[in-house]
Amino acid sequence: IRSACKYSGTASNPGPSSLSIGSGLILDTSGRILTTARVVENANEYWVETFDERIFPAEMLGASGDIAVLQIEATGLVPARFGDVADLDVGSFVAAVGNSYGFACGLAWGEVNGFRPDGTLQLSLGVSAGSSGGAIVDTRGRVVGLIKAKISEPYYLDAPSAPGGAGAPFISRRLELPTSSVSLAIPIGTALRLAQNVSATGVGAPDLRA
Repeated sequence: IRSACKYSGTASNPGPSSLSIGSGLILDTSGRILTTARVVENANEYWVETFDERIFPAEMLGASGDIAVLQIEATGLVPARFGDVADLDVGSFVAAVGNSYGFACGLAWGEVNGFRPDGTLQLSLGVSAGSSGGAIVDTRGRVVGLIKAKISEPYYLDAPSAPGGAGAPFISRRLELPTSSVSLAIPIGTALRLAQNVSATGVGAPDLRA
């Protein structure tokens, strides 16, 4: 999903624009696309690129809570298969599929850490910029969550280093070290229920037993 915010200008000079890239899921064959609200926030133009590299302009149907729903006019769409977080346990293996730094087929493996009090899934799983709105998939290939955010707290190490030259004193240089990634995901059942509230016609929630 690509969303853009175009700032005011004139016909001859339309003004600057900013572009952001995120991920999403095909809800149904009618062209409804599920993503997170942060992917489309503050934007006024939207495009959806499907797995077969077709690009469609999209209309914002609305947002509810942490999710948003877009609409595209397209044929031959294959909806995602949905599962249920009730089938997951702490330690269950899952995969994240999303638009990782513009690479549409980015895939990462990890496991379920647990369930937060608000129902959010916490995962030992690294996701990157552009993955928000992407799928958390169980080992049966069913979508069980929607990527919401990444939590990463850098660890700093003060390492001594010499600037060079005989007798030069050592100085301290701060290094930022990577840490294990923790990600958060919206349970797919919650996301689908929110999607149903987005428009007056409603977004049909697929059978979670599929």
